Amino acid sequence: KVSIESTDGRIIYASAIVPAISSTFQKYEVSLIPNAALIQSSTLDVVFVISVEGTASSTVEEGTQIFFQLVSLYPPTWRNKPRGLRIDIADKLAAAKPAILRFPGGSFIQGIKVGDEVIPYMWEETLGPIEQRPGYIGIWGYYASNGMGMLEYLEFAEELNATAVICVYSGLALGSYSHPIEEMGEFVESALNAIEYTI
Repeated sequence: KVSIESTDGRIIYASAIVPAISSTFQKYEVSLIPNAALIQSSTLDVVFVISVEGTASSTVEEGTQIFFQLVSLYPPTWRNKPRGLRIDIADKLAAAKPAILRFPGGSFIQGIKVGDEVIPYMWEETLGPIEQRPGYIGIWGYYASNGMGMLEYLEFAEELNATAVICVYSGLALGSYSHPIEEMGEFVESALNAIEYTI
């Protein structure tokens, strides 16, 4: 069961039941339609709750673990695009009438060194269904789903009538690591593929 509730759990603004889960990863989508009678004014005093409830015909053994690969909660979106942008932010950007849209951000494109492993940003991994995108750890200590990937950026630039300016991984990773020149081939190829993809 998924729900949007008051932080004290006394008011359930919206809820929906997800079909029985399985032992393999599957995608589930439900609509949460708030009960207008319960909403007196706008508030941030809410939480998104995922709970597991057994029935007479199905039991959940104690200690059972359930893994979530990606959880997204979308309000109404700009121009009603599926899994689209927040209306308030997109409206403000559109009102600014930008001549260019540069993406992704400079820090995001840097890559990060974690222990002995260097994790570069690769635009190719931002394509396809969102639940199949591996995501990116980024440099801020949290995981990014890459829900706003290359295609979404390009479409947004087109909708803004702005020129898309694409950033590519330069081989520099946060943590004072630079790839040797002999390792740069795959990143050059990735940059060339990005240009071809946008055309």
